[in-house]
Amino acid sequence: MPCHLWPLLAAVRLASAQPAPDAPLAAPVVGESSEPEPAESAEPEPAESVMIDRAVAVVGVRVITRSELEMSRWLEGKDPSPVPAIRYDGARPTEWWIEQVMLRELAGDISVYQPDPAAVRERAERLLQAIDPDELSTRGVALGADRGSIVAWVHGRMVVERFVVRNLGPEVDPSLLPEGEQGPSYAAWLDDMRDLIAIRRIPLANPADLR
Repeated sequence: MPCHLWPLLAAVRLASAQPAPDAPLAAPVVGESSEPEPAESAEPEPAESVMIDRAVAVVGVRVITRSELEMSRWLEGKDPSPVPAIRYDGARPTEWWIEQVMLRELAGDISVYQPDPAAVRERAERLLQAIDPDELSTRGVALGADRGSIVAWVHGRMVVERFVVRNLGPEVDPSLLPEGEQGPSYAAWLDDMRDLIAIRRIPLANPADLR
């Protein structure tokens, strides 16, 4: 074939490869997609929820947690308060600690209720010595108790003791009253104190857990 006919032959072949303008396009198959379907992924299993701590009451703006309540019962057993009226008697643990926190909040940072720092350290050291090291490293750690938190707890207890004694005098220890003399009622005074601060209790799902 002469060389000058090659471009014409190429154009004919290209035209024969193109569909006719009026030729219908191939209909897509129903249910098929040109895009690849994403691979199915297994849904992640929900993480198991574990309760670390929970609130049992709110006194003013102070939140009382279950671990704090349990730690306070534990430490009070090692170092009973020298003020009989505020000792834990083994009953109503939540109400007992709510009362103690209420008095601590009402005492605030007023200087007359603040104990001597040296006396706080001395009492805290006696308390730490009364706790078996293994018990401190097991139960103490579980309750969030360490040297710092125990010193802070002792300081708070001493503030409450001074607050009660300065407001009620010797009534908090009936043995100090002259024979036949009746002091002011600690229970009635507590009722008056409750009128001064908001208290909200948060019921436990199982109150028997506080044992």
